[in-house]
Amino acid sequence: MRRALLQPARCPASALLLALVAGVGTARADASAADKAAARDLGIQGIQLADKGDCAGALVPLQKAATLFPAPTIVERLGECQIELGKIVAGTESLQSVVHEDLGPSPSPAFVEAQKRAQKMLELSLPRIAKLVLHLVGPKPADASITVDGEKMPSALLDAERPTDPGHHDLAASAPGFRDGTTPVDLTAGKTTEVTLTLEPLPAGAAAPAPVPPAPAPAQPTSPPAPAGPSSSGPPVPAIVAFAAGGVGVALGSVFGLMAAGKKSSLDPVCQ
Repeated sequence: MRRALLQPARCPASALLLALVAGVGTARADASAADKAAARDLGIQGIQLADKGDCAGALVPLQKAATLFPAPTIVERLGECQIELGKIVAGTESLQSVVHEDLGPSPSPAFVEAQKRAQKMLELSLPRIAKLVLHLVGPKPADASITVDGEKMPSALLDAERPTDPGHHDLAASAPGFRDGTTPVDLTAGKTTEVTLTLEPLPAGAAAPAPVPPAPAPAQPTSPPAPAGPSSSGPPVPAIVAFAAGGVGVALGSVFGLMAAGKKSSLDPVCQ
């Protein structure tokens, strides 16, 4: 039910060129000649692709043209292609801007026709928008970071209807002191779906930042180690030296002991 919604406008290149050059509305009053020329070329390219049924290829040039010079003829076709590709919320917003455009006292017929088509497409497309109501349990809404398909969602939209394209979406939320939470949801066109996402608190102390290790001390130059001596199957050299010193001590002790004993024996008769 996409292309059947409304047959796309067949805006000839000459009519589009005239509409772009004429310009309307204060929003385009300060557009430069270069911007208008580039928007004209991109707009014609995008509309030709859209007329061939290639909205995917037409989307980028139409977006660029609308940014440079948002003429109703371009923005209306952009909205049609966005809706064709399933971007209903973005497409209806593009069409809304055309519907509410002030065309001035003597508008271009191409602009008038684009505005009428935008109104018809809006009436067909607005009922297809789904509504998402997200409830967050755990953290305070102001502390939470919430995304829908990676796009940030303001916390003010919690517990409120958020216009969302029908189809599959991935919801995610995070907050300090809580585990991150994610949940998928499939939305039906024209229906409201409520989803509750609960964030579990982290264990006590788990949220504390990890200590920063101290910076390593600068390396100090070291002298190369002494080369190891040749290995030997006998006792180590220090042990041999200690053993030898002990033996000499014992021998000296014995000699001095004998000398003392001899002196004592020579003195015994004197002391009698």
